[in-house]
Amino acid sequence: MAADWLPLQRGSAVLSFETVEEVCESKSITLAVHPAIRRALKGYEESFYIALRCFLKGDTDGIFFISLQDGSYVRLIFSQRYFLRAAHDLES
Repeated sequence: MAADWLPLQRGSAVLSFETVEEVCESKSITLAVHPAIRRALKGYEESFYIALRCFLKGDTDGIFFISLQDGSYVRLIFSQRYFLRAAHDLES
């Protein structure tokens, strides 16, 4: 999953959350983010994307901190769920 993710380049435009979702969708990854967390991530999409990408590559423990308006931080923890498909689904 590593090399074919959207490249990050210095001086490039800041990623939108929609772009992060599109990249996940292209990798058949369902990204589930609560609306309140989505609002809190506004302006931090690129940091979120980098943390998510590193987590999915296995390079980090999946902990991400969101900065709040009062200057404090809230810890988010990334997780993955794997679903088994029925045998008849795998044949098609």
